[in-house]
Amino acid sequence: MAATRTYLSGLEFPASKLEVIAIAEASGAPQAMIESLQRVKCERFPSPEAVEAALLTSERVRTAAAPRR
Repeated sequence: MAATRTYLSGLEFPASKLEVIAIAEASGAPQAMIESLQRVKCERFPSPEAVEAALLTSERVRTAAAPRR
């Protein structure tokens, strides 16, 4: 998830969820990443690693909840 850190470059931690989303959008993050950040339940991140972990968890939850064919 090194790409995630690229989109968070310049952001000081700890950071709020809104700050993370704003810098990711301003840095040109893919829409899928922005949507995942919006779904994350955490409202404050102590580090970039915490953002990456939350995104991984969000993706696992979304995938598990998806209807199977």
